[in-house]
Amino acid sequence: HKSQDTAAAMNKLDGRGFSPRPTGRSASSSKRLKSALVEVYADFHALRSEVFGHIVELQAQLRTVHEHYFEKCDEFSRRKIGSLSISTSEIVIDDTKSDVDTRLDALEKSLDNMGAMCKRLVRSSGHSDRSVKEQGHANVTEWSAAMWNAHFIEQSGKDETNSLLAKTVADLWVKVDFLFDERQRALRVNSGTNAKLASLRDAGSAFADFVPESRCEAHVADLFVELNDVEGRLTSTLSAHHIIHEEMSKKIERLDGATRSSFDKVAEDIRALANGQVQDERQLESRELVQVPHYGEVDREQTRNLISSRACDVVLKGSTWDAVLLLGLELDFNRVASIGVFMACVTSVIIQLVLCVVFVKYNRNFVTGRYALFDAATTWAAAESPTTVGRLCVGDLTLGTYYRQFQLVSAYSTYTLGLSESLSIASLVIWLLSVMNVVLRIEDVRSAIWCLHQTNTEVVLRLHRYSLLSFSRGRVMFSTCVLILRLIIVLLLAVLGLDILSISIDPWDIMLKVVVLNFTLHFDEESYLAFVPAQYKIVVSQTNPLKVRSKRGPQQTVLLIFFGLCAVVSFSLFNSPRIERFKGSVKEMCSYASM
Repeated sequence: HKSQDTAAAMNKLDGRGFSPRPTGRSASSSKRLKSALVEVYADFHALRSEVFGHIVELQAQLRTVHEHYFEKCDEFSRRKIGSLSISTSEIVIDDTKSDVDTRLDALEKSLDNMGAMCKRLVRSSGHSDRSVKEQGHANVTEWSAAMWNAHFIEQSGKDETNSLLAKTVADLWVKVDFLFDERQRALRVNSGTNAKLASLRDAGSAFADFVPESRCEAHVADLFVELNDVEGRLTSTLSAHHIIHEEMSKKIERLDGATRSSFDKVAEDIRALANGQVQDERQLESRELVQVPHYGEVDREQTRNLISSRACDVVLKGSTWDAVLLLGLELDFNRVASIGVFMACVTSVIIQLVLCVVFVKYNRNFVTGRYALFDAATTWAAAESPTTVGRLCVGDLTLGTYYRQFQLVSAYSTYTLGLSESLSIASLVIWLLSVMNVVLRIEDVRSAIWCLHQTNTEVVLRLHRYSLLSFSRGRVMFSTCVLILRLIIVLLLAVLGLDILSISIDPWDIMLKVVVLNFTLHFDEESYLAFVPAQYKIVVSQTNPLKVRSKRGPQQTVLLIFFGLCAVVSFSLFNSPRIERFKGSVKEMCSYASM
């Protein structure tokens, strides 16, 4: 019974299902066969460990080299882009800065795409370097661990070479498993103990009765053939990995050269833009870097997006109201410069308020004198002879004694011709449009400040330009108070301007008042040029635009309608009653000429 179990085990050892035929060999021949099998097992195990060690080492070296190439290329590219950005800020003017920024952004996108492609190449050429020891387990034999590792490589391999290698090694391990692992398991089952297994190994005649030595030697020869075949396949695999490494190195060198060429093109285009040598975008050498299918549609879409984004920008202008918003910021200003900005703002406020008071008194005296002139003219016409009044009303220049009455009649004649009346309406519209623009400016600055993150005040210097990243709550409140003060002064000037222009009937008087009112409205710009130090002027001119959440188009339309209604109402309330009284006085004076 035990002999039949041993025969079944040896049939399994053969792997081909041959029928055992006793040969009567001696125990020494069986021992030599066992020794040869053990040596083959040891040699194959050592070869397998060495080959896998070389594969893992080569894979790690490949990934290290590829990642090193990519990091060096990326580091060089980023450093080059940074140097280009810094150098171009000194030679590029404001009109071409947007074009330069667009080119640099396109170059960064190309660099990102290049980096992603390099990473994909590294991932496609790299494989798992987990060793057999990491895959093995304490309760699993070395051959089972090797089989699991072959399965792992076959499942994770992404290229044809690695799949072929995994299949070859797996097939060989199956055959070797029949020769060694299953034999040991069968012997352990039949013997029961290690002692019986040792005694069975010593009993060489037991193997001689069941397995012919020639067939075992044939198995050993086949095993050596398989080992040589595996060695050749592994050598070809290593050569394939070496070829992949060389191809990737050449590809990275080509990408490096293309990157350097792209940098040279962008730098040349920047110089051409700065010197004004480029008249059309199609003349740019770096245009091909951002060309994609349907480039025209993409370019137009990018242009529309750029215009939309610029519509939401708020730029600080040369005004004391904008400069005072920078007071107290950490920009290394000295106290003299801050005092100069404060004095410029105070001077602007005082001058505008003083002019408002002067306008109020002047307009009050002017209206009182004008109404007194109307009454005096009608009183004179009632007491004077109708002939003299008639001569005055027809423009007789010989009546020099009655100059004031003649001036009144001349103003009436000019006004009735339509010149002064049209000019008066136009002056009201011009004045209200000027006020509306200032109000819109105040609203834009207010929206931009409120859009800043209300945490801590943070100002950074990037490429010789300042960026206001965030304002504290205290600074937001301070800026809001400054804007409210400016809005109050603007509205006060708007009402006074309407009152002054509504009483004017002489064309030159109307134009002179419009000029004076506009100068008063924009006096903060004059005080900015006169009092604000050069440090603040440089910072204001080099501050990046502030962003608002939405476009001001709807707000501008609403304000335009509102100020249009204000013009109609002001003309009805201020201008029309006073002009009607003026006309009535002249008509009443000239009516005495017909008596």
